[in-house]
Amino acid sequence: PLESDASVLDAFHYFNDSSKSANLTNMSAHTDPGLLTMTSTSFVAGLEVQDASTGAWIPVEALCSPMFDVVVFAADVLGSYGVPVCAHRVTMPTPGKESGERVSVVYELRVS
Repeated sequence: PLESDASVLDAFHYFNDSSKSANLTNMSAHTDPGLLTMTSTSFVAGLEVQDASTGAWIPVEALCSPMFDVVVFAADVLGSYGVPVCAHRVTMPTPGKESGERVSVVYELRVS
């Protein structure tokens, strides 16, 4: 039944104010609980995914059409079945590049 659904729809607002933090990340590297996570890309870059084989961080918005593409991550439950889980983070814009505030809408498909 719907009332037992553990899935989450979130909106995140990143102010990108580097004067308030020496750390240049808005959200540190992590994986998500649940089965899958889906998020839209943004006009303000910042979402990065980690290449599981090399450990390199890949800027998502550089490869996508902002606000038109949706990114799907494998989350922790799929990892328990041998699917590589997608580590990701949100960085602040590089000085001189895109600026402004970033808004992300994220849906996490979780299982009860």
